[in-house]
Amino acid sequence: MIDFYARSNSTPIAGVPKFDTRGALDGERRITFLRPLPVSSEGRRFEIRSKVIGVYDKGKPGTVVETEQTLADAQSGEVYSRAVGSGFYVGQGGWGGPKGRLRWFYVLYSSSLSAFAG
Repeated sequence: MIDFYARSNSTPIAGVPKFDTRGALDGERRITFLRPLPVSSEGRRFEIRSKVIGVYDKGKPGTVVETEQTLADAQSGEVYSRAVGSGFYVGQGGWGGPKGRLRWFYVLYSSSLSAFAG
């Protein structure tokens, strides 16, 4: 089991304010398989390498943090897959960061769905 809140707060992002993970929503996910996955992990050691690839200030609505995880063979360095995902920190924008590309976000408030461009 992974403690999401502890892990999310473990490494600060340079030039970005600390966000309250209790106000975070899971965003989109994309995965690309770069080579076939082995049918067994016997005799191999795999690791997931994570990094932040973008942080976008969407003003009053919040901030988007985009991350990348790659699945790699720790010994050979071969990368098998790349997953890109995002988290949306509701109400935690307006800190003067880059705006990022225009995207639509849908947020559920008290059983009503609202959309905004960010």
